[in-house]
Amino acid sequence: MRKNPAVIREDKGILDATRILGAKGLRRLPVVDKRGKLVGIIALDDLLMLLGSEMGNVASAVARGLGRARI
Repeated sequence: MRKNPAVIREDKGILDATRILGAKGLRRLPVVDKRGKLVGIIALDDLLMLLGSEMGNVASAVARGLGRARI
């Protein structure tokens, strides 16, 4: 256990979390409230799944905009 682990506040966004995970080389990031109390954990694998799904949505929107069939 580290004395001062990297954490993210619950009011921050996904991009903030990905920056911290990448900069620190972490796979999991504790989420804390404004008082510093643990309220959850973000896992890198969960973010990858979410972002992959969102990229699929973006690709579908682009394909529709170009008049192509849904991907």
